Amino acid sequence: MDFDFPYRLCQQTYHVGDQSFQLLAVEDLDKTIDEMYDRLCEAGHQEWLEEYCPYFGVLWASGTTLSEEILKLDATLLAGKEVLEIGCGLGLGGIVAAFRGALVTAMDSHPHAQNLVEKNYQLNGLHLKRYLNASFMSAPELGKFPLIIGSDILYERPMAVPLAKFVQKHLEEDGSLLLVDPVRPYIGKFVEAMTQLGYSYSSKQIDRKETVKTQTTHLYHFFRPPKP
Repeated sequence: MDFDFPYRLCQQTYHVGDQSFQLLAVEDLDKTIDEMYDRLCEAGHQEWLEEYCPYFGVLWASGTTLSEEILKLDATLLAGKEVLEIGCGLGLGGIVAAFRGALVTAMDSHPHAQNLVEKNYQLNGLHLKRYLNASFMSAPELGKFPLIIGSDILYERPMAVPLAKFVQKHLEEDGSLLLVDPVRPYIGKFVEAMTQLGYSYSSKQIDRKETVKTQTTHLYHFFRPPKP
């Protein structure tokens, strides 16, 4: 499956705490989806829209929440540490982590995300250690990370248990998972799977004022409780 598409991009400034970051993003998501569907229909592959739909190309409220929480983390959790961002989209969460000194591996399943992510790191003068075009549902062996981050990645029911198993496989014993979810119906299944694997967690609600409405997000921090 191979499909090239001429995205129209715009460069925007995003404020995270007292810092500003530059991101290239899809200019008009709805119009882009319509144009992509038309091209796929012309090629006789309209069924590919689900695979290529460019939701990765905009910054969602959960991504902003995640970025702000990363900016607040203690420096000892980031400086010189390996960080894995799952479903990175535009990459802002990892960019903030890299800004704070982390060595970031970014991962996204969308076939077109890599170019945009790499350009966004370059725009901010930051180094991306590694990029993987992969899903946590079928990712290769990546090694262990002290911190894994992600936002709005549980958008289908079958993802909950595989994500928990992926985290168990790739998170260091004393590591942390920071996950932001926009109150999707499958987060409960994921929390249940993580607790069954022996993880504890804390959570808090963070409401974001968007252009026309308030978007509710929840920040989850998963970790293994200290051994007695």
